[in-house]
Amino acid sequence: HTRFRNVTGVQTCALPIYRDWFDANLKGYSGFEDFVRNWLSPKNIYSYVHFRPQYEFVSIGRRVIVDECFKIEELAVDASGLKTRIGFDLSVRKNQNSDREKDYRKYYNEETREIVASVYATDIELFGYSF
Repeated sequence: HTRFRNVTGVQTCALPIYRDWFDANLKGYSGFEDFVRNWLSPKNIYSYVHFRPQYEFVSIGRRVIVDECFKIEELAVDASGLKTRIGFDLSVRKNQNSDREKDYRKYYNEETREIVASVYATDIELFGYSF
């Protein structure tokens, strides 16, 4: 799981509750490209809640039913405006030790872009992502 965590930035696999699933299903992949090419599929994303399309948590069909959705990569900025609305301060710390590329698109080549775009087409459309 260390190799997978380093490539994708998935920190949850370090938690015991997730470790067994990650070890059984993802440990054998050499990196992000191998994972996307050989595991990511419409069927496999339903094998573990972490990979389910995000729109399924906040919509009925294709109609978003929550007031706001926040992108994790913009949460530090978006959280500052929540204080007024919800009545308490939500402090979001950025991982200063991360050497990860800030632009997620740089992790993809043409093939992996097409696979992810196909598998997560509704998420990409509803939440305004692009490659």
